[in-house]
Amino acid sequence: MSCRSNLVNLFVELASINALSGEEKPVIDFLINFAEKRKLPYIFEPIPEKCPEETGNIIFTVNGGGHKLFVSHMDTVRPTNKLRVQFDGKTLKSDGRSVLGADNRAGIAAILFYIDEYLSIPGDKEGFYAAFTVCEETNLAGSLNLDFPAEVEHAFVFDSYLRPGKIITSSFGALGFNIILTGVENEGNKVLQAAKNILSKLPQGRVESETTFTIDIKENKTDTKEVLLEGDIRSSARGRIEEHLENLKALTKQVCSLTGCDFTLKINWDFKPYSLENNSSILQLAKEAIETSGLEYEELVSIGGSDANSFNERGLPAVNFGIGAQNPHSFDEFIEIEDFENVVEIIRKLVSSK
Repeated sequence: MSCRSNLVNLFVELASINALSGEEKPVIDFLINFAEKRKLPYIFEPIPEKCPEETGNIIFTVNGGGHKLFVSHMDTVRPTNKLRVQFDGKTLKSDGRSVLGADNRAGIAAILFYIDEYLSIPGDKEGFYAAFTVCEETNLAGSLNLDFPAEVEHAFVFDSYLRPGKIITSSFGALGFNIILTGVENEGNKVLQAAKNILSKLPQGRVESETTFTIDIKENKTDTKEVLLEGDIRSSARGRIEEHLENLKALTKQVCSLTGCDFTLKINWDFKPYSLENNSSILQLAKEAIETSGLEYEELVSIGGSDANSFNERGLPAVNFGIGAQNPHSFDEFIEIEDFENVVEIIRKLVSSK
């Protein structure tokens, strides 16, 4: 059987496993079986406070480990239980009844395929770690809580819809918030008016070149005199997010003091922004691996979050590589086999780089 057939078959087997965020146990079982068959040391890390107890991260130690960590997440955003993969020799796609699951079973398949190749070739080679995370599509709980080995210096995340050669070197952050405005008996209209007053004084949409702000009334409980406002702030600069949040707090406090309302503000970071230094060692490694794979190197900014956001926030330099999983999260999702093979080649070059 050809290498291409092995890669395709591995992907189809992985993609056919139905495992949404928090329900990754079938993929975990697959990975544990993979490791045990090859006598690979592995660690299972449950995250009981964030995810169901039967789910958690998996870390493989390949040839004693090393300074490099290769990462892909296990969960898909939509079910794959009805998946029927179609492959015409060039493109992998579903039959239109489900997502393909290339986001991110393609990343897992590429890493596992390379591990098999690595183990089959004798010789003195540098070791590495491979981590497979949970809940990436919901709250990034896996990467936020991954107990990566202390010797790891760089994390290479394989998860972007971009085609191989393109990498995410900078990412927006996203902070969600909700405000509950409350009033006293027979003053429901006052609370609603306060909410409308707040909305009228706040910007909406793209407020700066790399900052967006959204807010709207989500719920108006006239019987309990409550109004719920929800929104989010996104920016490539953490300071701008925090500045807009402070403005929101000050405005809400001012309006409530004038109308006699009380308010409660809750915030949650969906993911925090990062920007890698131009001459950082991780970018040098990424550029060399991509160019020696015969691909054109390109650095891009992402408005969405990934495990790379978590690692960079935690002080571990991380790059998100394009794997070519195009139209992710849709029934039109597809991946070209050439892109798939290029991802494996990039991993191969990264492992061998010094």
